Amino acid sequence: MKKFYAFAAAALMAVAANAQTLYICGAGDGLEWTPETPGTVPMVDGKYVMEVTNLTQFKLSTESGDWDTFNAAALGCTYGSEPGVEVTLELGYADNIVAPWKGDYTITVSGDMSTIVLTTTTPKPDENALPELYFRGDMNGWGAEAEWKWEALSATQFRFTCAEGQAILVGEGFKIADADWNTYNFGAGEDPTILLDFENQIFAGGSSANLSLEEEFNGVAWFHMVEGEEGMEYYLELSNDKSFTPEWYDDSAVEEVAVEEGEAVYYTLQGVKVANPANGIYVVVKGGKAVKAVVK
Repeated sequence: MKKFYAFAAAALMAVAANAQTLYICGAGDGLEWTPETPGTVPMVDGKYVMEVTNLTQFKLSTESGDWDTFNAAALGCTYGSEPGVEVTLELGYADNIVAPWKGDYTITVSGDMSTIVLTTTTPKPDENALPELYFRGDMNGWGAEAEWKWEALSATQFRFTCAEGQAILVGEGFKIADADWNTYNFGAGEDPTILLDFENQIFAGGSSANLSLEEEFNGVAWFHMVEGEEGMEYYLELSNDKSFTPEWYDDSAVEEVAVEEGEAVYYTLQGVKVANPANGIYVVVKGGKAVKAVVK
């Protein structure tokens, strides 16, 4: 038995000695987006293991240097919405690895760097809470500022109206994202230019290009998410006419109702039943009749 333990210990030491260095950049306590001086994920019992508090997203690589060098050797994946799942890592993966939600995580990568598992002690956020989105860009230092926050009309429909003197100028890059650059991070695909008075399709993903404008914007913006044939699609419409309303928005069937326990059944606009509806627009089934309703 002693010989077996001695052999196992020697094997682990050999693995550790021959292991590649695994570097990490990201958004979380102790992490930075600095590929020239990234953090290092320690090896523990033949696996790479690191605990990070307030983690939102990160990138892994076997090389440090400039972003081209770091990304060429990057190991990444689309992790998904549930922690504790083992996911295969892909070499040269372009996007950031996004945590299921912001929280305190243990990152575990297999010794051969082929798989990753994220586990957390942070409870899952309320699924019924409406998303909080912001315009984030050169015009506000890329911060999540209250004056640049979108009005959530539902879980998939949003409106933003510029205040007096508020504008996004030509040449200023921007995205639509949540406060943590985590669950929601919308940028450009092949064409980063947004045309005013047109419906522009944009894309989700931490590595998408920044959006920009063909002319100064100081009016009203509308953003909505639509279930397409290949998954969710995202559209942005901007106009300097603050009275502009897009064709897809219809509030004619929306009623203002009070929430009374046990009298009605509430659903999101996607058909998901909600036990305790928060502020937003829902489908309310009551007395055999279904209507859209504003819950306050």
